[in-house]
Amino acid sequence: MNINWKVRLLSVKFWLALVPAALLVGQAVLAVFGYNWDFANLGQQLTGVINAVFAVLTILGVAVDPTTQGIGDSERALAYPPLITTKAAKLAALQEQLDELKDDKADDQPTTTKEDK
Repeated sequence: MNINWKVRLLSVKFWLALVPAALLVGQAVLAVFGYNWDFANLGQQLTGVINAVFAVLTILGVAVDPTTQGIGDSERALAYPPLITTKAAKLAALQEQLDELKDDKADDQPTTTKEDK
């Protein structure tokens, strides 16, 4: 099972499915220990609606790519770069580009020697 987890973890859709799934699991585990998570004063019916919404979001797919067979990512998806980079990574890339431009500029400058004068 090959999945490009860097891309998945940076996806909003992934988190919109994972958070409700984790809350459902948490609610079930807490119920085992006698804690009834009833969302304060929202009432029993509203709790049922919230649970249904969480279930639908979970069914929509936390880690399933509908464009491939099975639960793995396609070769193309595995090659995707992460969508979000850190500021430090962006600064490093910009510094590298700046250094390359300086080197190119230095290579383009004519050199003068005493013989040229």
